[in-house]
Amino acid sequence: MKCIFVYLSLIFLLSSCGANEVSYNDVFVLKFEEGSSVKYEFHSEQDQEMYISLSDTSENQRMIIIVDGVQELKGLSEDEASICLYNMSSKMTTYHGGEEHTQTMDEDHDLENDMPGLKPNGKVDGISGMNAFEMIFALPANDLQLGESVEDEVLFPLNLGGKSSGITGLRSITYERDTLIDKEDCAVLVWKVETKGLENKAILTPDSHGTFEALGICYFDKKRGEYAGAKSELKLDGSIELIEKTDFVEGMWFMMKTKSTCWRKND
Repeated sequence: MKCIFVYLSLIFLLSSCGANEVSYNDVFVLKFEEGSSVKYEFHSEQDQEMYISLSDTSENQRMIIIVDGVQELKGLSEDEASICLYNMSSKMTTYHGGEEHTQTMDEDHDLENDMPGLKPNGKVDGISGMNAFEMIFALPANDLQLGESVEDEVLFPLNLGGKSSGITGLRSITYERDTLIDKEDCAVLVWKVETKGLENKAILTPDSHGTFEALGICYFDKKRGEYAGAKSELKLDGSIELIEKTDFVEGMWFMMKTKSTCWRKND
C-alpha cells in the first residue's frame, strides 16, 4: 500500500499573508542596489512523525531531515532583490515498518533556486503564500522603539497528500534590545506565533484540531540595512480527517519540529 507522507517543505515553510502590500519604515528596511549581495550559511533540522489511520489497519512513520546550504540575497534594484539557494546538501532518514532508510543529497545533485520578489520591507511577492525567508527572518511593518511590539498575520502552509492547506495565526515582533555582531550595531527582534486553530482549506475538516508554535530571534544590522543572522524553532502538533479519501486513509495525527539558523558570511 502506498505510504502517505505529510510533506512539510524545508524550502517553503512560513509566509506572510498580504505579501503584495508595500509598507516601508525608516529603520527596519532592507537596503538593496543593483549587483549587491549578502550571503548566509543556512542550517535546518526537521523531525516529522505521524500516525495514519487506514480503513483496515494503521501505520506509524517518522522522518528526520537535515539540510545545509547557502542563501544569498542578490540586489536587482533599490526596490527588489532575489533569494538564491545553492550548495545544498541534505540527509533524510525515514523510519517505517521497523526499517530505517537514509538518503543523502550533495552538491553533485544541487538544488538551485533564484526567486525574485524580495522587497525592502522583508515581504516576498510572487511565491504564492510559501517562502522560507519569513520562516527565519522577520521585520516589523512599523518603526519600533526599544521594548515595543507589533503584530502581523502569517500563514504556515501544509502539503498533505498533494493537497494544499495551512494554519494561520498572529505573529508578534518585539524590538527587545541592541547588540554588537561583527562590530556592527544590531537590533534584536524577537518574534513569536502561537495558534490553536487549523485553517480549514482543501482536505481539512472542521473538526480537525491542533497547535502550532513558532519563535525566533532576528539580528538586524541597522547601519547596513541587512540581516546579520537569525534562528528559529517551529512546532506543529495536530490531528486531521480527510474529506477526500486517499488510499483508504481516514485520518492522521502528525507532529513536526524544525530548528533553523542563518548567519551572514563575511567573505
